[in-house]
Amino acid sequence: MFRDIYDTFLFVKTIRPLFWSIFFFGVGLCLIVGLDRLGLPILSDQVWDMGSEGYGIILSSFAVGNLLMTLLIGKFKISQYARVIFTGWALWGVFYFLIGSTDLFYLAVSFAFLAGAAESLIDMPQILLVQNSVPKEQLGKVFSMQSTTAFIGESGSSLFAGGIIGVMGAAHSYKVAGIGLILCGVIGLLLTWSAYKTQPSTSTQDREVV
Repeated sequence: MFRDIYDTFLFVKTIRPLFWSIFFFGVGLCLIVGLDRLGLPILSDQVWDMGSEGYGIILSSFAVGNLLMTLLIGKFKISQYARVIFTGWALWGVFYFLIGSTDLFYLAVSFAFLAGAAESLIDMPQILLVQNSVPKEQLGKVFSMQSTTAFIGESGSSLFAGGIIGVMGAAHSYKVAGIGLILCGVIGLLLTWSAYKTQPSTSTQDREVV
């Protein structure tokens, strides 16, 4: 089992955009999942004075933005998946920062809608990147590696969120997480830039030996 995990890691490492997209997927989830569980109810209750009703509206706004953008993305052909993914992380970070910066509930709802739309730039292209970069016999192992990375990120997210909220408060925690997501996007774009700069725009362009 450990040999399979190690071999999968070595394989994914040779495909630079895929490797970094999986890595930052775990980092990004660590930054935001716990905040949505712990910080968002606090913002709704103490900052926007909307209580549980506001919390539900914000979550619904996330979902609607994600759904509509996913449907829109499905109408376009994506050739450079990693660029879309990391652009999504950066935009997600911008809107998270804005959520933590506003005292007006209707603006927070708007930013949540846009954050959900930005999230869709990550989810679907992430799956397509795996499918178009990995041979069929390796798909199961790579998807398992991605799921494990996501699980690790989500597991550590509550600890991160609890600690940072305790120190900085919910609003400032969202700002910090937003900056973290922006950095994930920018660094990811820089790390994968040469992969697209040196390769033609085809469905196999995501493959690059490090």
